[in-house]
Amino acid sequence: MKNHPIHPNYFSTSQAAKMLGLSVGTIQRMVENGVFKAFVTQGGHRRILSSSLNQYCKQKGFPGLLSSSDAPWVCVLHDSQHLPPALEKMNHWEHVKVITHPLDLMGTHQAVGVFFIDARIP
Repeated sequence: MKNHPIHPNYFSTSQAAKMLGLSVGTIQRMVENGVFKAFVTQGGHRRILSSSLNQYCKQKGFPGLLSSSDAPWVCVLHDSQHLPPALEKMNHWEHVKVITHPLDLMGTHQAVGVFFIDARIP
């Protein structure tokens, strides 16, 4: 199972501890006591399912994790006549939006986390 960097399927105990402000030992005990749904890697490391962590956060009143549909976009404004192959490829990534005019964002309700603008646009 490959973890997506923006919306991971699972978290390590240290990542979960940092998010919740708890110690790694506390998170490990919570996994052992069934508080979190998790699995153990071949190397013996615990991986907590993001759905389980989200459920715990909701129950305890913590802010939840971002769902993949809530994750902010990376927007690239570029001249369409000179779109390099790398940007063409990035445009197919889930949270990257390559646009040729700022009005292309009209009607979308997605948050934009980063906005890159090609300084050579006339």
